[in-house]
Amino acid sequence: MSDETKYHLAWQGDTGIKVGRRLTFTKEEGDARCVELNAEDPTRIHFLVPQGEVPEIPDIPVKSEVVPYDDGDLMPFGVHGAKPMRSVPAQYLDWLQGQPSLMQAWPRLEAYIAKNRGAIDQDLRQSGALE
Repeated sequence: MSDETKYHLAWQGDTGIKVGRRLTFTKEEGDARCVELNAEDPTRIHFLVPQGEVPEIPDIPVKSEVVPYDDGDLMPFGVHGAKPMRSVPAQYLDWLQGQPSLMQAWPRLEAYIAKNRGAIDQDLRQSGALE
């Protein structure tokens, strides 16, 4: 027997919790969709919010593997926002890594910097910014 309460599909991602306002599901339909979407994108956790309720962060374990940005992905914010990641200066990426609140808010960016740490350090050495 299906739960007649309608649910909104919501997700927790890089920028906090979002709720799909036009997407409503029964619990069974929504649960199936959440499983499918969570498998597609490990940086977002999808969950259901009963219609009319304010979403709270669910007690769902976060997947430990964060997919880093690719070189062609666009920098999501800041003075170098909308540039391809490969075009963001090494000094800026190095500075960002020292900003814990930004790294916590943007785990894919943190993973990109970690993945490219060797190249970033090499660029910093060549520019004289790292000894």
